[in-house]
Amino acid sequence: MRRVLRKLRRKEGTMFNEPKQCGQYFDKLKIASIKDRLTIPVLWQILKLPGIPRKSCHSPFREDRRPSFSIYDNDRRWKDHSTGDGGDGIEFIAKAKGITQKEAFKLFLTIAKEQGYDRS
Repeated sequence: MRRVLRKLRRKEGTMFNEPKQCGQYFDKLKIASIKDRLTIPVLWQILKLPGIPRKSCHSPFREDRRPSFSIYDNDRRWKDHSTGDGGDGIEFIAKAKGITQKEAFKLFLTIAKEQGYDRS
């Protein structure tokens, strides 16, 4: 019986590893909470992009004759209908700054901390 328990403790994803997984899950919940509060219009202003963020507006990333950019889902998601690009706040930062998702994620967390969105 002891051998079986030792083997179970070594395996990842067993009940013996739950505290570690719960810590990771809490971090994901905190990030999701920040994403809910740090909206696209707020990021638009912080990044000092041209134009005014609305439900239907001109793209801040390129010249636009007609409004083809939308912000939806309570200002948490965006879509550029001309290019097909879209996503959440992190992808918005990546597109605006021309950086990778990983760099955008780090910048997103930095902005959240500076603006006070990291507090529950």
